[in-house]
Amino acid sequence: MRVFITDDFAKFMSKTLLSNADIVRVATEVNSGLFGRSLLAANEQQIQKDIRAGLLIEVVSER
Repeated sequence: MRVFITDDFAKFMSKTLLSNADIVRVATEVNSGLFGRSLLAANEQQIQKDIRAGLLIEVVSER
C-alpha cells in the first residue's frame, strides 16, 4: 500500500505530534475497512504527476 500526504498536511504534521507512522496506521485501518469505507484506486500516472508538481509526498510504499 502506498500512502501520500499533501505538502500542506506535511507542514501541519510538523507542528503537531503526528508522525508518518500515525498516518500509515490510520491509512491501513481505513484501507482494511475499519471505517466502513474502501479507498478509491488512484491512477498511477496522476499520482506521479502530483508528486512531481509537489502536491503529494509519499510517506510509505510497500509494494
